Amino acid sequence: MKVIAVLSQKGGSGKSTISINIARSLQLRGYNVALIDTDPQASAREWNALSNEDFFPVYGCDKGISEKEIKHLEKVADFLLIDGAPRIEKSMTDAIRLADYILIPLKPSQFDIWACKDSIELVQTRMQIDDKLKSGLVLSQVNKKTNLAKEVIQFIQENFEIPLLQHSTGSRISYAEVLSSGGTVFESQSKEAKEEINQITNEILKELGVENV
Repeated sequence: MKVIAVLSQKGGSGKSTISINIARSLQLRGYNVALIDTDPQASAREWNALSNEDFFPVYGCDKGISEKEIKHLEKVADFLLIDGAPRIEKSMTDAIRLADYILIPLKPSQFDIWACKDSIELVQTRMQIDDKLKSGLVLSQVNKKTNLAKEVIQFIQENFEIPLLQHSTGSRISYAEVLSSGGTVFESQSKEAKEEINQITNEILKELGVENV
């Protein structure tokens, strides 16, 4: 089982949206998927309660994640997504320790990026200890009609060691609409949103050495 942790200490980064939709992208490729929601806001759990579809199991965990829990899920899942808490606490450090891949969503502004500086540096430190750990930064809610993203990309590359994914999520109302009704972008009419999530998922799988299905 591969563990993908989606972490950000900044609220509103699109963390839960990305976690849920990557999980669905993997499920549609034929993988067994589970998601652990460690965010006290319980966004993924609320989404799961709203859903009429039998997507993938969502577990709540507000007090940290143990290796025993991970071992149990290895029996039923090919991929485990962890939707992290929006601050540095035990559940985030547990996720960093247990993950095979860490994805950090960032809104395209220097203010939001600096607000995530501590968690980014925490992941960079862990990567120095664990040379098998992979990670990436992903821009979230990008207005693709502006040039702001270009400036932000340069800023990230100059200040952080973690690589920035080539693909990002756009500022699209479809993401919020489908989640509020218990669905994902793959149940929506937005071809662009589906493509964005699949491209991000493809980049993660490549880093993990998993062949795309």
